[in-house]
Amino acid sequence: MQKLLLLLILLPFFAWSQDTKQQEVLFSEAIGKHIKTYKKKARKAYRHKDYERAQILFDSLVNHQLRGTYLDNFKVSCVRTGKTCFNDFKKPMYLMTYASWCVASKGEVQSLNALAKKYKKEIDFVVLFWDKRKQARRVSRKYNRFVHVLYVDELSNREAHLVKTMKHSLGLPTTFYISQEKEILGIEHLPKPHIEQDIKNAVQFNVQQFKKGVQVLLASP
Repeated sequence: MQKLLLLLILLPFFAWSQDTKQQEVLFSEAIGKHIKTYKKKARKAYRHKDYERAQILFDSLVNHQLRGTYLDNFKVSCVRTGKTCFNDFKKPMYLMTYASWCVASKGEVQSLNALAKKYKKEIDFVVLFWDKRKQARRVSRKYNRFVHVLYVDELSNREAHLVKTMKHSLGLPTTFYISQEKEILGIEHLPKPHIEQDIKNAVQFNVQQFKKGVQVLLASP
């Protein structure tokens, strides 16, 4: 009788849990559904040099369609460790997507290295290069051991549809704030320090920008 009562009490919870799981939307599904419309409007804004409008469109896409979706667990390669997919990371993730041809802003790497060392116990700092292993290894030398450097060779990756949605949708570099459960809490194109700033001020500027995402991750469940 007690077991039956316990089952009746827990049944609504199990039903709610199943409904919640069914409602989870993958990032690739959401971006695939909305990216075409976004790109059409964004290209028009950039063509007219209306950068404020372009930023509004990006923020609207993130806030209304992408935030709250879940990162796809597709195959990646890690330069230094044996991690092979995003689900291998168990902490909240600070993810920057890049390519080796992208030039990091002044003081960016130093700032990320410093924060990765400081918050290594709470957050996984990850830089994902859409590139071949050789290029990724070369660039990875700039980062300290607390930054996980990944790469995806687009030509050899079998999950082409995921690569397309991750790489070709929002531009490079793009920063993702991802919870421990792989829920996307935010996506940003971070502002860069002015090219004429000295290295000390550039590092300070970048640290301030990066810390905003760090605080989001520290506050996540």
